[in-house]
Amino acid sequence: MKLDNVKNIDFLDVIEISSDAQFKGLMDWKNAHRDLVRQGVFALPVAKIRLPNGDSIIYEHLKNGSTNINLLKGDRFPTHVMEWTPVDFPEGHGQATILMSAFPKDVQADIITDITTTVYSIMAYMIHYEHDTKRMTKTSRGGKKKKKSHRSRHKVKLGKYKYTPHFPVESKEETREYNRQAESWQVRGHFRTYKSGKKVWIQPQVRGKKDGKVEPKTYTL
Repeated sequence: MKLDNVKNIDFLDVIEISSDAQFKGLMDWKNAHRDLVRQGVFALPVAKIRLPNGDSIIYEHLKNGSTNINLLKGDRFPTHVMEWTPVDFPEGHGQATILMSAFPKDVQADIITDITTTVYSIMAYMIHYEHDTKRMTKTSRGGKKKKKSHRSRHKVKLGKYKYTPHFPVESKEETREYNRQAESWQVRGHFRTYKSGKKVWIQPQVRGKKDGKVEPKTYTL
């Protein structure tokens, strides 16, 4: 994949990882399904992956089994370009040929691990699970008009799609903590209205601990 061809980059399919929680969900799934990730099956032969931090990964899976992988700052500026060749699929081992890198040599091994893991994990996940697919469009001005202000705008369908995988995300339900101010308290009599419309009178009662001290209430009229 030659990144100097801007037109080709603009027309690549896009895989969107919208948040850090989504990315963590992908990595958690990868850790539990390493056997699927190491199969090296690609849902899309070439695409651009948008990461939550704004960077992108452009990859191209070749017929010989190798994968060209490009890490970009944003959508345009390559910071690490390499070719990844799997050596032992069951173990997930491979060989990286670095073509260009803006990173120091002491961190390049980590960069290789991170981007190859991301690409292969997304491909495995998209093979086995659902994802949203949307045809991407861009707004363009219409034909030539005598008055520039009257030129119409219309949407042009691009030759690419946006894929949004449904990565598993842990739901953190909010829990409320209550501090009881009294052991027991008096509840006034009141009417309770049910969904059916029926009203029932609820007798005055004491709530809280059965043997607790009932704290008096002050009512302001």
